[in-house]
Amino acid sequence: GELPTGAVAGLGARLLSGSYYGQTVQIWAALFAAALVAAALVAIVGLIEKRTLKRMGMAR
Repeated sequence: GELPTGAVAGLGARLLSGSYYGQTVQIWAALFAAALVAAALVAIVGLIEKRTLKRMGMAR
């Protein structure tokens, strides 16, 4: 189907198509998947920060 933003792939497109067609399960699944991806990215950045500070001798 056509989406108003032109997005055809990804979690944003999944959210938009779910809301467009009234598929609440699809919306919630995409929302939780996006939250998990965000949590993983925050954890990765935290690990990089910790390692960088340790190498610089500024470990907390």
